[in-house]
Amino acid sequence: MQKSLLKHLLKIILAILLTSCVVQGLNVNYYKLSESEKLHFVPFNPANLFKTINYNEQNLKVEEITSENVKNVIKNHKFVCIYSWVPYCKSTSCENLHYYSNLEEKYKKWNLNFLIISETYDFEDIKLSHKTSEYNKQLYVIKYDKKNYGDQRKNVVSKFYEEIASTKSWSTYYFFYDAKLIYYGDHCTESLVDSLIQTFNKN
Repeated sequence: MQKSLLKHLLKIILAILLTSCVVQGLNVNYYKLSESEKLHFVPFNPANLFKTINYNEQNLKVEEITSENVKNVIKNHKFVCIYSWVPYCKSTSCENLHYYSNLEEKYKKWNLNFLIISETYDFEDIKLSHKTSEYNKQLYVIKYDKKNYGDQRKNVVSKFYEEIASTKSWSTYYFFYDAKLIYYGDHCTESLVDSLIQTFNKN
C-alpha cells in the first residue's frame, strides 16, 4: 500500500517537473529559430505600445525589447505592469494572455497597461498562445544579447530585470507607478491591483 502511494506521489511530482517553466527552459533558444521564424522578430517600435493590433498567424510580429526601452516606457506611462512571460508554460500559474486584456479594460480609468515580454524565442509556443488567447496587443521578447546576457535563460532574465527594477529577484510581475517599482512577485490578481491603486493612486 505504501509503495503504491509512494509511486503515485512520484508520478505527480514528475508531472509537475515536466511542466515546470524552470525545468523546461534552460536557454532562450534564439539559435533554434529557423530563418523564416526570425522574420517574425522585429525591432522595438514605440508607436505600437499598448495599441490594438490585429495580427494573425502569418503576419504575427514579436518586438525585441531592451532594458533601456522598458525604462523609457515606464518613465512615460503612469501605471505599468510587466509580465515576464514564459510562452510554453503549461502550469496553472501561467494565465491565458486574454486575462491581461480583461484587466486592462477593467482598470482603464487608472491607466493600467501591461507589457508582456517573453523570456524566450520559442516562436511556435508564442504563436499558439497568441492564437488561443486572441490577444490583440503587441508582444515582446527580451532582445538577444549574447555578449551582455549570454544564452542561459536564468541569467538573461535576472540581468534584464535587475537593470530595469534594480532587484535581483526573478519574479513574474513587476508593477510600476509614476516610474517607481511598487510591487514584484508571482501573482497578479484583481485584489492585488485594487490594493495597489488604493495605496498609490492619490487622484
